[in-house]
Amino acid sequence: MRDWTDLYRNKPKRTIINDLIGEWTSLLTDTSLVEEDYQKFIAEHAGLFFGSPTSSLVTISKFEFGNDHKADFVVPHDEGSYGFVYEIIEIESPNDKAFTQAAIPSQALAAALKQIQDWRRWLSNHPLEKAELLPSKALLLNGDERFNFSIYIDRRERLSKYDEARRDFEKSHNIQLRSFDRLTERLENYAFFNTTILSSAEESRLGESDLNELANPFFQAMTFKEWKTFCRKPGFHVSHMYALNAKRVLESRRYSALLGKYDSWTD
Repeated sequence: MRDWTDLYRNKPKRTIINDLIGEWTSLLTDTSLVEEDYQKFIAEHAGLFFGSPTSSLVTISKFEFGNDHKADFVVPHDEGSYGFVYEIIEIESPNDKAFTQAAIPSQALAAALKQIQDWRRWLSNHPLEKAELLPSKALLLNGDERFNFSIYIDRRERLSKYDEARRDFEKSHNIQLRSFDRLTERLENYAFFNTTILSSAEESRLGESDLNELANPFFQAMTFKEWKTFCRKPGFHVSHMYALNAKRVLESRRYSALLGKYDSWTD
C-alpha cells in the first residue's frame, strides 16, 4: 500500500505537488495558450484538480451531449443512497475577461453561457439518453435532475472587481462562475488520505488495498467512450455509486506520469 499522506509530510514527495503547482501557475500567465491547452493539462491531472477521496473518484473529459455539444468536464459527486450529483464544467481561458468594464458579460462568458444553455436543452429533450449517460437513483426514482453547472474563466484579481455582476450572473442562470485561481487552490489544498472516506456503509465491503488505490490522487480523466463503457456494463449500481462500483472504477483508471515519480522517490 502507498502512503498518500507522504504528499503532505514527506518533503521530497511534496515536491511532486509543488512542481505541478509551479507548472500550472506558469501556464496561467502564458498568453499564447488557448482553452484547449488548459483543458488537456487538467485532464492529465484530473484527480488533483477535481478528485476527492470523500466524494469524487472519476472525472470525464469531453463529455458529449449528442453530436453537436461537448462539456469540457463532468465530475460525478457521490451522495450516497441517491447516487451521483454531476458537476458539468465549461473551461474558458484565464486570459479571457468575464466582464467588460461596463460590468456586462464578455463575449467569452456569453459563449460559455450558450454552451450550458445548449446542454440543458439537450438534457431536457433527451430523457432516455440522459438517464443512460448520467445515471443516478434520484433520477430513476423521481426524475430529480442532479446537475450543477460551472464556468471557469478569468483570474481572481480581475474578476473580483465585478462581484455584484458575478452574483447577478450566477443567480440569473443558476451557474457557478469561478476563476482559474480556484483551480490553483484545488491543487494547493488537496486533502490526501490513505483510503477513501465515502458517506456509505457499503464502503466496508471493500478491502484495504482497494480503498488505498481508490484514494490515489494521480488519476487522469476518462474519455467519454470510456465513461459509456463504465456505466453501461451489466451490474452497474445507481446508489452508493463509488462504493458499489469500486472494482470498475479501478479497472477503468489511467494515471499520470506523476505516479511514477511518486513511486521512484527514496527517502
